[in-house]
Amino acid sequence: MSMFFEECAQINRLIESGDEDNAREELIRVLDKIHKANSKPDELVNHLSRRLGFFHYIDPDSSIWEDRLVHEAFKVDTGEEEPKTLHKDQSQLLRMLLEGRDMAISAPTSFGKSFVIDSFIAIKQPRTVVIIVPTIALMDEARRRLTKKFSSLYKVITTSDVPLAERNILIFPQERAFGYLDKLDEIDILIVDEFYKASEAFAQRKSDERALILLKAILELSKKAKQRYFLAPNITALTESVFTQGMTFHEFKMSTVFLKTYEEYLDIKGSKDSKIEQKSVVLQKLLVEGRENGDTKTLIYAGTYTEVDRLMSLVCESADPHATRLLDQFSAWIRKNYSPDWSLADLVTRKYGIHNGSLHRSLSQIQVKLFEEQEGLAGLISTSSIIEGVNTAAERVVVWHNKNGQPKLTSFDYKNLAGRGGRMFRYFVGHVHILAEPPEDEDAQITLDIPESLLISMDEEEQERHLTKEQIAVIIAYKEELEELMTSEQMKTLFSGGFLQSSDYDLAKKIVNSIKAEPHSWNQLRNLNSSDTSRWDNALYKVQHLKHLGHQYTKIVEAAKVMSSGWNRGLAATIRLAASRGIAIDEFFKLERDVAFKLATLLHDINAINREIFGSTIDISSFAAKAAHAFLPVLVYQLEEYGLPRIISRKIQDSSLIDLESDEKSIHQVISEFADVGHEKISSIESLDEFDQFILGYFYDGIVASRK
Repeated sequence: MSMFFEECAQINRLIESGDEDNAREELIRVLDKIHKANSKPDELVNHLSRRLGFFHYIDPDSSIWEDRLVHEAFKVDTGEEEPKTLHKDQSQLLRMLLEGRDMAISAPTSFGKSFVIDSFIAIKQPRTVVIIVPTIALMDEARRRLTKKFSSLYKVITTSDVPLAERNILIFPQERAFGYLDKLDEIDILIVDEFYKASEAFAQRKSDERALILLKAILELSKKAKQRYFLAPNITALTESVFTQGMTFHEFKMSTVFLKTYEEYLDIKGSKDSKIEQKSVVLQKLLVEGRENGDTKTLIYAGTYTEVDRLMSLVCESADPHATRLLDQFSAWIRKNYSPDWSLADLVTRKYGIHNGSLHRSLSQIQVKLFEEQEGLAGLISTSSIIEGVNTAAERVVVWHNKNGQPKLTSFDYKNLAGRGGRMFRYFVGHVHILAEPPEDEDAQITLDIPESLLISMDEEEQERHLTKEQIAVIIAYKEELEELMTSEQMKTLFSGGFLQSSDYDLAKKIVNSIKAEPHSWNQLRNLNSSDTSRWDNALYKVQHLKHLGHQYTKIVEAAKVMSSGWNRGLAATIRLAASRGIAIDEFFKLERDVAFKLATLLHDINAINREIFGSTIDISSFAAKAAHAFLPVLVYQLEEYGLPRIISRKIQDSSLIDLESDEKSIHQVISEFADVGHEKISSIESLDEFDQFILGYFYDGIVASRK
């Protein structure tokens, strides 16, 4: 008799009554017990897995031939050396995609959506795949996964201006899509991950210009796509619009893990300070339990940078250092290459790390890698970057705060966060500890409408059948206003795809107005081409006056000046110099991102309008490009996306094995050079320490195909 006979009998009763959702939850609890006992499912458990569609959880060595047959029958090629068994809903989704349907789907975080994409590519082998993801971190994860599986058949592209091959998989955030609009004649399948972030309601909550850019990317890329596949979690319905016309919406509810929630917030009451004290007591208890249970993998959602700092101190105060040799090496590496005083180094010795949107990409990737290592980090303290920027999971999620920066967590955010608990085959049960009141459930119906700020970039004649009379009137009124400032040809140039990096057309109008009204005052832009950084101030002040960039003007200017010679000075020395000018290390990371993204984009658009619309002879494209790469060599900056820190790139450059300062090589050419030179030879560079070697191994693992 099965050792889980009573549990299995209850599961069978639930199935017979038609309650399959609760039956699956109970079965997952049984599978969790089996997994923790390092055992295998018996015939009764296998039978129930088959009935409930959990074909991937069936023991392939089952003595029941029907179980073995189903486990084998639902195996598909996912690009790996061995085929993988899909569960029932994955198989249904894959079949619909292979039939060529345009689909928008909602599925739980633990559904295994990546398997379906990989299976589609492996089976159908489309010539051109475009995948839009919300963050650089998710782009890197997808690139690593697909490079290992398909780089022998496809060119996997994640950076701008890379020549296309015969077969291509392009993966990037929406901002980079516009660099390929003129290069892609046809797209076999357009995949948009987390597509709900293009919804008008989401954009209003977030005040997020990126939602507008995503809508525009969807609109333009869809024109070239034979098939579209949009995916997201926690959506119940999708309203048809110009963006989703002809698409079938399907909600998949099958979750492969069970989330057990603990509503500790109900017992946390009183003033703000009192609540913090009570939450701290609960968290410290959880930290102790985690250590006693063998360092339970834990994600702590802090919500804001201020709360990240608070939690870093709390974790450090709750325990003495007890790190592994690997983490001791990482802590020493941080002190040497960033700052001996950075609190992250102390946090790492307590087996915790941090994750936010400002850290250097390679440093975030290293910590996620260490979080997934058995001897690595036990936990990560995170802002919203862990919700939308990392496809990782933990046995335990702690919701410390109910905010996402300034605004409160939305129901979408909260469900995404909770969904990080549990992982197929690893953590069958995810534990979610809620220390702050969760948001109320909201309407999970999504509408992708055309906002006014996107309307004004559209051609009213080309899109006439998709627009209302009122929308057409908005476009015409905006263009009539611009006709007083520029010719129709200049307007056509302004609105052409890829001319402006920003999708803020009100800002574009503001730039046009300013240059038109004060053409001579814009001549000071030429000072940005000077090597004398003291001459940048007035030009950058005028730029900052057009759009608030997130920090006070003096900090943006000082950061740009400090960064301008950072490659030759070295990162640790650059951080020290920034500190001497009033910029602490955490603020330095934020400023570097603002310079590389916000400032560089604004400078590009000002330069383009000034030259192409008004015929100016001043060209600051070189400065804008340097700012966009944080004043690093282009290849060095791009390699950080691949997980190689600038610290190691500097040592490789000094060794003369590979020239990373070349302006002639593309990122794909230099990646090929790394593959040709080989891991062993690069590892022989004397200046590389032991943790450098760990990082180098991780880097090579992400650029070399594993499939034979």
